[in-house]
Amino acid sequence: MKIPRRLVPHTIVWEQKLTDDQGWGDDEYAPPVEVPWVLTVDATEEEQAAGATELVSSARVHTNGDPIISVGDRVTIWPGQPRERTETVEKVDHYEHPRSPTVDVLHLS
Repeated sequence: MKIPRRLVPHTIVWEQKLTDDQGWGDDEYAPPVEVPWVLTVDATEEEQAAGATELVSSARVHTNGDPIISVGDRVTIWPGQPRERTETVEKVDHYEHPRSPTVDVLHLS
C-alpha cells in the first residue's frame, strides 16, 4: 500500500552512495535519480553556543519506500527552487503494516 499522492506533493533528487565493494571510493555516488511523490519537511532553528548564534537546518523526507534510500546516500530537496540544497541521509525509519501505507522517513543533515 502506498501513501496517497495528494499527501506527497514534492520531488527529491537521490544519489546512491557506491561502496568500496564495487571498486569505488568512499565519496563516489551513482548518477542522480529524480524521485517524485515524497513529502519534505524542512526545519531551520537557531543554536547558541559560546555566545555565537548559528542557524542549523535539518529535513525529513517521507517516501513510499521505493526506491530504497539508505544511510550515506545524498538527497537534494527542493530541486530547482531557491531553497534547494543537498544533504546526506543520516538515519532511515521504516514503517510497514498490512493495513497502512509503507513509509520510509529519511533524516537529513
